[in-house]
Amino acid sequence: MATQLSQGTPSSIAQALQQARRRSAYYSFGDNGLTATVGSNGYLLQMSRYFPDAEYKTGFCVDTPSTYEPYLVAVRASQIYSRGTDPDNVEAIEPIWAWLHEFNDFQPPDFIHDRWPRFTMVGKNTIEGLTITAEYLVRDGTIFQNWEFDLNGGTLIRDLPEIVARGNVLIRDLDFVNESNRFNGEQEGDKSYKTEFSNQGGFLMRSHRVEQDSEDTSAIALFISVFSDNQILSFEANNDGDFHLRWTNELSEAFKKEGKLTITIAYTLQLVSSQSLPDTAPCSLVQFQSAMKHLQSRPAHGNGLTDNPDMDFILRRNLEHILSVCSIPVTLPDEQGMRAIALTCGDLDGHRVATAASL
Repeated sequence: MATQLSQGTPSSIAQALQQARRRSAYYSFGDNGLTATVGSNGYLLQMSRYFPDAEYKTGFCVDTPSTYEPYLVAVRASQIYSRGTDPDNVEAIEPIWAWLHEFNDFQPPDFIHDRWPRFTMVGKNTIEGLTITAEYLVRDGTIFQNWEFDLNGGTLIRDLPEIVARGNVLIRDLDFVNESNRFNGEQEGDKSYKTEFSNQGGFLMRSHRVEQDSEDTSAIALFISVFSDNQILSFEANNDGDFHLRWTNELSEAFKKEGKLTITIAYTLQLVSSQSLPDTAPCSLVQFQSAMKHLQSRPAHGNGLTDNPDMDFILRRNLEHILSVCSIPVTLPDEQGMRAIALTCGDLDGHRVATAASL
């Protein structure tokens, strides 16, 4: 979706498409019930997932501490929309890195497979000469955020940036009805929340126990794993409750020599037991490699939907959005592989179907 600009009525589809590309917009994407929204600057604003194999009536989402609860439907959607269309917004659930504020000339993304957004950011001021691309993909229940750093366009010192994962994100029930939802009312420092990391397992886990005062030990957990050069990187805790990414000496030396680096951050929202820390991350090195192979493939488009290439792009993008973001599986596959699909609104408002909604 995009902000409104007074540009006059376009005289053609091509002109309308060009006007749309110049607008500051947010972008949603997903797969198989796991969806996400990124802002116009490429930062991950939120993610949500429905668990058809569990007894919960709604899905769950990951928010920043300053984001309104799902019950406050209108102000929450307005808040996320405002963040998503503001190129200077830094309220996001992804890790913070030292170059975050130093970019200009944000360009609209292009799309891989008509579904996955790919952003390009050009450095300014103290990081002039740095170019970063950010690609997104959802596969096998995990959101992959692929960063490519290229410092060959300037004379900057080739030091890897400090990257800090936030230990205070909130995990909430997408309940739009109950204003007294206890689960959603629990804050970042409450005992129902835990943030742990396992360097042996290669992940950071932020969990929220579903029923604090019952025998049910189920929790909803966000796992974050970081991959680079076909290896899993680890975290270390600091005194502020956040977690720093630990660069290896090999990666640091390679960046000094070549001026290029690729890292991939994997986000998985999963049901776990709050009693113990899992031994391994839900996203393995093999799954990461498979996802990157899929992202790097560039299949040719099949038969077009229309003879007009601009209209064809618009229709393909809308079709992909409906299939990947608005279509949420609500049952497990039966013996024939069939499952029930709910048609919902998009990820921005947590898939809440409004009265005015239509396809």
